Amino acid sequence: FLFITPLYTLTVADPAEWLNLGLLLFAGVVVGQLAALQRARAEAAIEREREARALFGVSRVLATRTSTEAALGQIVQTLRGETGMHRIWVGFGADPAAERVAADTDPERPRPKSARIRVLQRRPGDEPAAWALVVQPAPSGRQRGAMDVYRVRIEASGEALGSIWAERESGAGEPPLTPTRLLAAAADQIGQAMARDRVAQEVQAAEVARQGDQLKTSLLQSVSHDFRTPLAVIRAAAGSLDSDSTLSPEDRHANTQAIEREVE
Repeated sequence: FLFITPLYTLTVADPAEWLNLGLLLFAGVVVGQLAALQRARAEAAIEREREARALFGVSRVLATRTSTEAALGQIVQTLRGETGMHRIWVGFGADPAAERVAADTDPERPRPKSARIRVLQRRPGDEPAAWALVVQPAPSGRQRGAMDVYRVRIEASGEALGSIWAERESGAGEPPLTPTRLLAAAADQIGQAMARDRVAQEVQAAEVARQGDQLKTSLLQSVSHDFRTPLAVIRAAAGSLDSDSTLSPEDRHANTQAIEREVE
């Protein structure tokens, strides 16, 4: 319209100009695709960086913990901020319906009673995990809310230890790949930390038992040593009473008094 004659019209007088238009269109499409690809890569790199930072924070909290449960409060706050979930809580127990809640980002509000729960299904190899809808019998008094409930299992060595639960607005759809990976990785790290706590508790219990056995052995040796002196006196006094017939009544009385004293 501005540069190809006749100017200020969409008519193309010279057919050769169609080549220029085609090349321009091709160049525009290619540049646009390259720019979009670079932008997608930049956004993916930013998401990876956020995920790495969040996982580092979770790992650091677990590494410097006094106990795993003591670190869960900070972990659920980090997960809520990085995953965009409305609420996150962690429960322990083999039965999801009877789990003991150890940490909650909104502890004052009652937990939802939903018959539709999306459970994260792990896949073998490098295949990404996927959310599977699990429909359960509706609990009594259930109210239909505007939140979807998500569950990520916490496991260690094939044993179910608990779950990470999350709430998300129903209209927001399923969590994207990055929050899903973050929730799965956090569940794995919590499971491994709990397994290490269990091993540490078993080692501590074994050490306490060993020290208890050692204390009982020392006590038994001390008591047996304390028994030796009075038993030796009793044995000597009784032997003199039985074998020495020349003892005077005063000596016999002294020996019997010694036996009674040492027995007491």
